[in-house]
Amino acid sequence: PKVFNGKFICNRCGHEMFVKQLKAKKTLTHPNVCDSCNRRNFQFVPEESEFIDVRFITIQETLDKIEAGESAREVQVWLEDDLARSFDVANGVTGCEVTVNGVYRLLQSKEKGSVYNRFIEANNVLFHTGMQDHELTNEDIKEIKKLSKGDIFGKITNSVGIDLYGHNELKLAIGLQLFSGNTKNLLTNSGKRKKGEINLLIVGDPGTAKTDLLLDAVSISPKAMYTTGTGSTGVGLTASVEKDRVNDGHWVAKIGPVGMCSGGVCAIDEFDKMSDEDRKKLHDAIENGFIDINKASVRARFNTQTAILAACNPNLSRFTPYKPLFEQIGLDAAMISRFDLIFPVRDVLDKEADKHKAEHFLSNTDNDRKPEINKILFRKYITYAKTNIHPTIKDQDAKDRCIEYYIALRALGHEGSFSATMRQLGGIERIAFASARARLSNKIEVGDVDRAIGLINFILKELATDETGAIDIDRIMTNHPKTERDKIYKIENIVRVVCEAREDKLAPLDDIMEKAAESKIDKNTTLKILNVLKIKGILFEPKEDKWKWVGGKGNKRIKHNNGTGKHENEKNNHR
Repeated sequence: PKVFNGKFICNRCGHEMFVKQLKAKKTLTHPNVCDSCNRRNFQFVPEESEFIDVRFITIQETLDKIEAGESAREVQVWLEDDLARSFDVANGVTGCEVTVNGVYRLLQSKEKGSVYNRFIEANNVLFHTGMQDHELTNEDIKEIKKLSKGDIFGKITNSVGIDLYGHNELKLAIGLQLFSGNTKNLLTNSGKRKKGEINLLIVGDPGTAKTDLLLDAVSISPKAMYTTGTGSTGVGLTASVEKDRVNDGHWVAKIGPVGMCSGGVCAIDEFDKMSDEDRKKLHDAIENGFIDINKASVRARFNTQTAILAACNPNLSRFTPYKPLFEQIGLDAAMISRFDLIFPVRDVLDKEADKHKAEHFLSNTDNDRKPEINKILFRKYITYAKTNIHPTIKDQDAKDRCIEYYIALRALGHEGSFSATMRQLGGIERIAFASARARLSNKIEVGDVDRAIGLINFILKELATDETGAIDIDRIMTNHPKTERDKIYKIENIVRVVCEAREDKLAPLDDIMEKAAESKIDKNTTLKILNVLKIKGILFEPKEDKWKWVGGKGNKRIKHNNGTGKHENEKNNHR
């Protein structure tokens, strides 16, 4: 609260006086002289003074109005009384465009100092919390509806990343991501928030134009920001608390790009270069759809209903389709599972394809290739769709198609290999939602579901197909796909059997290697599995090249049936 009308008592005669305080002044304004005795000695009485609510917010220039190399300028806005009470960060106003009417003032940073800070004393504030930041005329709406007729998805594909040759599935997925985000009916029947944003990860070899794709998506989306994992910390991406230079050094909450883009897209390049701690903060923001801050007396919640478009490089600079995803990028399974679509972008040696890529690249300077939908119209199209179109999946045929696909995909799983989980079903629903919205339809139809299924199938074929040709979703979603788990079970069983057969109850490394070779497990893989089991505390190495099973009551041992490939857990009371 801020003093609005202060009560003062003359220390000499006890005369009471009220003085209205100036808005642009941090210190109290005392009476000049006592009306009764003409003295200047007063005592302030806060208990009997009048107070009003006050809040300080910071606004900055929109990124599309900033010249290259410049930083966004910002200014503080003072909200008082009813304006302060009407402002609520939980309503999603952070990151949206705002119209402020008020008086532009200067405030001395220090008493009798020569440095002044700028602020706006607001009389009225209008927050554009929807996608209304681009005003649409009747002509715009007519053009948008006309554009939606025909092959809108072909037009979208040909309007995203036009400098990149091929990769039409990826371009379509990025285009649909711009339409994602369920702004209505966000709660399930149990009251839990239902995720509506599509998160997309691009894993590509160096020089495959990943950054160009991210920047192109940001330039199209009505609400988007671009940042990098190397140039941002976890709190920098989400939210932080810092001292305010204008408001007497009070602690204030600062929102990062993920919160600023709530309702839009946040593009994060070099995603794999972030530290584990920073990714944990980002994971929480993506999972919950909001950020809670409880630091330095600041209590706030910011919405982070943001679609994440991320890009990263493989660990060894080249993506290998036959290795599990977690072995190739520096991301844990929990973070990987947050992405609905993961696209590999590979630089493959192909003479014919290389010729087309070179021709496509050299034609970039001719200015004869333009997007099928120009960016201004595309931005307006997305704005109109996200503001007015809110599809639902009430069509029974569309529901049946989702269920049939999910059951058929699950049926492909075998002997501990899972080909689909509920996350894939949720991803299909979100992609189908975006597809219907792109058509300007409030009804999700079978065609929208088939479009989502096509993208999911493409990802599964590229990333989740094991050496046998079977689909194993664990190659994407976990650190240990089914084929690797089989090998781990075999090594566990080998160590246990060798230990039980020897008097010293220790398994020599040579014996383990010999039996592993009989099970067609190579030396490097065996050593790797032994180290993993050692870290997990399942095995330990009491002597050099001597391994022992960690026994004890309640521990489990693995029986491996080489004939069936099935695994059986049974109690191991051996010490």
